[in-house]
Amino acid sequence: KDRCMQYAFKTNGIIGSEDCLYLNVLVPQNGLNEKLAVMIFIHGGAFNYGSGSVNEQSPDYLLDENVIVITLNYRLNALGFLNLDIDECPGNMGLKDQLFAIKWIKANIAAFGGDVNNITIFGESAGSASVHYHTMSPQSTGLFQKAIMQSGCAFNPWVLNENHRVSAFKLANNLGCLSSDPNEIVKYLRNVSAIDLVKETKFKDDNDFLDYKFVPSIESDMVSNRFLPAHPETLATIASPVPAIVGLNNMEGIIALSGDYIFNSIISIIIKLIYLCEHC
Repeated sequence: KDRCMQYAFKTNGIIGSEDCLYLNVLVPQNGLNEKLAVMIFIHGGAFNYGSGSVNEQSPDYLLDENVIVITLNYRLNALGFLNLDIDECPGNMGLKDQLFAIKWIKANIAAFGGDVNNITIFGESAGSASVHYHTMSPQSTGLFQKAIMQSGCAFNPWVLNENHRVSAFKLANNLGCLSSDPNEIVKYLRNVSAIDLVKETKFKDDNDFLDYKFVPSIESDMVSNRFLPAHPETLATIASPVPAIVGLNNMEGIIALSGDYIFNSIISIIIKLIYLCEHC
């Protein structure tokens, strides 16, 4: 199935679809008769890019270890993380997509030969931070037994927007809605095409490579069924602990070095150095 709608660096356009909430269940061909361990992978991409496509994630080597591997999609950018502090737009929809997928897996994986008492969630980058969020969210308690975090956690500054209302109002303003009423903004944005909405997700005056505005945020106490009811630092002190492995992937930052952003930044620095040398 298609990936969730997102900006594509290679084509400088929008790819994916709103019809994207699917998961892949991969079962080893030569599985043992006993119940198999289950591993749920959450993809990375700064909560703005990526997908759970098996062509991208290549789970073959895990299947060789006789475990069931599941990959999933979740809504990204403004479609997944716009937060106006009301039930119609509560924020963290992407994390809740993950939550619903994990709940479905917990309820149905036995039919695929999986052990409901041996479920591990793991992820990379934003997926790793997502895993950390699930270990702390009261909504996810009891749905899995173990966690693996690869290159990201909920304490990284880029995985939490503490000024989400500012970002939401700015997005609406850029798309032509001048109202400061969250209900009016939601009503207006529902008539904006998803493509235009995603195009405006990365504001033109944002220069920081990791300064994405539509990422997880703390949900208002006026919202029902909150996934993140408090700051991660607070939730971490009251969460039910699960065994976890935390680490970094090799060459995690290589994607940043391949982009136009880094290239242009380096050129800018070189020009400044040349100027300073000529005038020193």
